[in-house]
Amino acid sequence: MKKQILTITLLLTTIVSALAFNGGNNTIKSKTLTPEQTYTSITAKGNVEVILVSSQSTVISLEGDEKFVEKVRVRVSKGVLHIAGVNGRSKDRVTVYVPVNDLGLVTLRNGSNLSSKGRLINRLLRVRVEGVSVVNLKSAGEIIIDSDDNHLFNYEKQEHYKVIVEKA
Repeated sequence: MKKQILTITLLLTTIVSALAFNGGNNTIKSKTLTPEQTYTSITAKGNVEVILVSSQSTVISLEGDEKFVEKVRVRVSKGVLHIAGVNGRSKDRVTVYVPVNDLGLVTLRNGSNLSSKGRLINRLLRVRVEGVSVVNLKSAGEIIIDSDDNHLFNYEKQEHYKVIVEKA
């Protein structure tokens, strides 16, 4: 009986501690938006995970903690999709799903990450990395990554295409 009470007490303490640590009120939110202009480049900065989706759709989706999703700014200017998140801990990262069809350049800054959902269909994609970031792409075309030594790259490619990593 004493062991059961001790076990239940430890379990309740763990649950209460976890809720207190997380604030107890993290609300996951999804948000969608459709840019009025087209884009062939993306610039991302702040605590965002940009996931490229090979699609004809124009709907961009954001997912994450409600208070951080509301702070992410997305706009298109002169053919560039600008995504600005807030700096913070990795658990505060907002995921942004971006449909792409004819993307030429992605620039990552201030801890933003880049990955792809499925294989991208592109001829050539340049990725410029400024700051600590993670790049994880699957592509049917060539990828040129321009960066310094503070980055982790994972890529999957078909045999007749190449990946080039250039040092800044």
